[in-house]
Amino acid sequence: MDSFDTLCGWLLARFADCKSIIATFASLDNVIQREREGLKQYMARFARAKLNTSDLHQAMSMDALLVGLHPEKFLDTLYVESPEDMDQLQARAARYMSIEENTDTHRRTMKAPTTTVFPNLRERGQRNLKATPP
Repeated sequence: MDSFDTLCGWLLARFADCKSIIATFASLDNVIQREREGLKQYMARFARAKLNTSDLHQAMSMDALLVGLHPEKFLDTLYVESPEDMDQLQARAARYMSIEENTDTHRRTMKAPTTTVFPNLRERGQRNLKATPP
């Protein structure tokens, strides 16, 4: 180190990434629901982005959240009956997320049956006979 300016430049370059960036309302507009992202993941990502935003009015955060949602059943229900505040919106989102999770669980448990009709016919090398109308 030959000078104080060199030391300052080195320290700034080294620790500039450590500075926390304060987000603004405009940065919340960039938080949009991704293509195959569920409501739960989107709400969690939005909440993390909202924590980094300073001086955010509740109506502005609700607006940013609604703008970022995919047009699905949940968004339709919000347009039919608008939530009064962010707490009500989050409660409705929680109910919708539980429905979404239960539906996914049900779909996973109800897998399409594999060869079910006559499995023994295939083992014997016989073919299934189709019923023909009389």
